[in-house]
Amino acid sequence: MSDILQDFPNVIELRKLIMHTSQTVWKREITKKEIDRWLDNFTGEMLSKDEEKVLALWLLANFVYYNEDEVLHLCRVLMKDFIHKILIDMNTQQNEVDKNLSELISKTRFLLLGKPSESGGYILYYFRQVNDLHISYFNHPQTGEIDLIDNLVFIDDVTLTAGPDGQAYKQLKKYAESYKNKRIILLTLIASESSIAEFRKIDVEVITAISLDERNKCFCDNSDIFHAYPNYIETCKKFILHYGNKIHSKDPLGYESGEYTFGFFYNTPDNTLPIFWETTSGWNPIFKRFDKNYKRKELIANERFL
Repeated sequence: MSDILQDFPNVIELRKLIMHTSQTVWKREITKKEIDRWLDNFTGEMLSKDEEKVLALWLLANFVYYNEDEVLHLCRVLMKDFIHKILIDMNTQQNEVDKNLSELISKTRFLLLGKPSESGGYILYYFRQVNDLHISYFNHPQTGEIDLIDNLVFIDDVTLTAGPDGQAYKQLKKYAESYKNKRIILLTLIASESSIAEFRKIDVEVITAISLDERNKCFCDNSDIFHAYPNYIETCKKFILHYGNKIHSKDPLGYESGEYTFGFFYNTPDNTLPIFWETTSGWNPIFKRFDKNYKRKELIANERFL
């Protein structure tokens, strides 16, 4: 290896760290074969093969993987933060907690953000289970009943980009405009500070278990991933851009240049670097991503159902 990465951890050290992390923290063991298969994508087109493998393994070692237990924990955190915020806003005294909490829940409806088959519905299911909430609190209020509801609370897993063209933005803006006397709240496992600010503009409150800022972007100047190796940010970014452009030219660093390095046990967001999840052009991913099918309606290879 050249002097470019002379003070970086070596391949053996990084492999050992990744294997240990996947077994003990992720609870989703990655095999040596899976790692080798993924590393074979990096063929030395930008740097030497050894240098590319070291950088790829470094990013993988810094990947944040949320297993099922952690998702359940985040759903509990969201519920506690929601209750805490509303009770504080109600100026609840210590001896009024039980009464006000009961009133709060009875006047709240927890709703799906997005379409039924998307991740919001998946998280909504976990959210109801882990917080032991009655199923009636998840029914959309009917005409007449809406007058008895104070809070319309939407559930989702990731809220990283928000703007006029976004599906979530349009849906929540419509509710905020239609129910001006209601409190519109988004509960989301992970949100960026910029998306929270955008929703605030349309009178939608965001409560999140994990808030991300610029430090969580892989290649920003004060990146958490490269805090010990700031001189290698540009080299790594060029390396990732090279392969990202080959396999996902529209968003080589993830949707809207997300530059994120995280995923869930059930899916990987498209804001995360495509080198982890893309499958086009013969690319072998290390984490799966199940994309949304907005175009193809007919069944392809339907013999798989027979």
